[in-house]
Amino acid sequence: MNRKPALDSGLEESRPDATGLIRRARTVLTRLPADQREIVILLGYYRLSRDEIGALLGQPVAHIDAVFRAAVRSLRNLLGPPRHASLA
Repeated sequence: MNRKPALDSGLEESRPDATGLIRRARTVLTRLPADQREIVILLGYYRLSRDEIGALLGQPVAHIDAVFRAAVRSLRNLLGPPRHASLA
């Protein structure tokens, strides 16, 4: 009798696999405007600081911050509310 505990029932179906999560992230990133996508990738993937990104792009840090905030708003609109909003 190999039975899963009651707490695990249904969790596997609601949890996206890594491949699906990566695919969705790529899809959402491609829908961002190019300047927003660039900042998100430089901050998130390459782990550059805002100062480093500003120097790289020849933009003041205030501009980098504004574009990043716009990207976060865009991502929220594209992704919609969290699945488990009551847990957040």
